[in-house]
Amino acid sequence: MFSCLTLFPVDPFVCTTQAIADIVILVDGSWSIGRINFRLVRMFLENLVNAFSVGIDETRIGLAQYSGDPRIEWHLNAFSTKDAVLDAVKNLPYKGGNTLTGLALTYILENSFKPESGSRSGVPKVGILITDGKSQDDVIPPAQSLRDAGVELFAVGVKNADENELRAIASEPDNTHVYNVADFSIMSSIIEGLTKIVCERVEEQDKEIKGESAEQETQGAPQDLVISEVTARSFRVSWSHAPGSVEKYRVVYYPATQGGRPEESVVDGTVNSVVVQNLNSLTEYQLAVFAVYTSSASEALRGSETTLALPMVNGLELYDVTHNTMRARWSGVQGVSGYTVLYAPLTEDGTSDEKEVPQPEGCEPGWDRSGGGFFLEGLVVVRVSFLLVKSSMNTP
Repeated sequence: MFSCLTLFPVDPFVCTTQAIADIVILVDGSWSIGRINFRLVRMFLENLVNAFSVGIDETRIGLAQYSGDPRIEWHLNAFSTKDAVLDAVKNLPYKGGNTLTGLALTYILENSFKPESGSRSGVPKVGILITDGKSQDDVIPPAQSLRDAGVELFAVGVKNADENELRAIASEPDNTHVYNVADFSIMSSIIEGLTKIVCERVEEQDKEIKGESAEQETQGAPQDLVISEVTARSFRVSWSHAPGSVEKYRVVYYPATQGGRPEESVVDGTVNSVVVQNLNSLTEYQLAVFAVYTSSASEALRGSETTLALPMVNGLELYDVTHNTMRARWSGVQGVSGYTVLYAPLTEDGTSDEKEVPQPEGCEPGWDRSGGGFFLEGLVVVRVSFLLVKSSMNTP
């Protein structure tokens, strides 16, 4: 008794992700492959192309062939439909020559993954190498340059390919990016695994790229710099909040004159105003406000402001004047720490020997030495005919 088993062909894998990619295939066309085996390479390429939604606004596929010297068979933007790409694959000529894989890797970096060749910004980049032998030049630096440029590399080796070299070329991990088969006749056995992994990695790359873009879109510099409450020793710096999750703001300020030493004030990301203190009077300051994020900082919001002069004493009045004494009083100045009282006799030649009122015995409240002179708030007694009163503020 015989039983009959019918085998149905398994449907080939089709990548259904909404993500699109720029895929460049680099095919070894050296003499070691041979014309008969090159037909099998064409069949492999047809299956590879058929796995993706190919079009000018979908996944784009370009191809370069190499031996001693590489050449572009078609650029990423050469065809607008999958059928056109498949026709190009069926008519791909066999080149022949040596095996200079390193040179070919550099060639596709400089010629295929370029905007003028159809490579798009913000789209996953994939390179697929198909080779049957060991390269006659160094492959490591060119492969690293491609990976550094954001190209994810897959390496397919056939027959006499050097597996260590394939690992050196491909992106990590090796178990998903390196494929090696013993003969061209069984290349079809790896097509499903390869296209599935490429599809998955395109989708993951797309999410990573969009995630980075979204993060960049929600970051930026603070805006609308406003400087207010300006005094001789301080002013307030205010700004509109930067977008996104700001951890803190750095307010950097320094005198505009050459050699001015930068200082900074750091506030929480929820704060948008700070009073900068201990400044020099009548000095122009340059300011820069930075929004600080978890792993980066924004461009600076810049501005400048000049502090005011120290306040002047007004309303000086001399009274109780005798032949050798007099009293002096003046209007108080808000915010000062004290007053310096200087006096000198008036002379016909204009010269004077200016002196400072000494601190009296039993120092009364209000005297202080912090400013480098003697200070008294309020009333003092002097014994000369010329008087100068200066207000003073604390020195930073």
